[in-house]
Amino acid sequence: MNKFITLCAGAILFGAPPVSAQTFTPMGTYLITGPVTVSRGGINMSCTLNVTLTVAATPSSTASAVPQLQPGAIFCPTFTFTSTPYAVTYNVANATISMSGVVIGSCSGTVTGAWNNSSKILTLNATLPGGCTINGQLTAPSSLEIY
Repeated sequence: MNKFITLCAGAILFGAPPVSAQTFTPMGTYLITGPVTVSRGGINMSCTLNVTLTVAATPSSTASAVPQLQPGAIFCPTFTFTSTPYAVTYNVANATISMSGVVIGSCSGTVTGAWNNSSKILTLNATLPGGCTINGQLTAPSSLEIY
């Protein structure tokens, strides 16, 4: 028990990062992309969502994102994201990624999805105030680590 306490005290004294800290690595720009269904006012559209994620340092506790809907259904390009880039955070406790300050048409809020660092899959099932939903699975490059 004394060795464990000494080890913990040493980690605190020498600045070991907390186990629950969010980390994005390595530094770079990544394209996270995949099929999504975007809905608003009873209209459902199948689109491709491209999210350009920027990690400014290695490692970094923050990242930024610029999402863009690609043509699929005829109206996909009419749903535009404004006020980008958005701040991106990772919640270690429940393995979710959130983009805050998202504005898409008359809907705004935080888009949150489940992140699987092993498969590099971000699963979105988000509802924004204003009546917009975004559901689907995006795939990130294998080099991106978020934990």
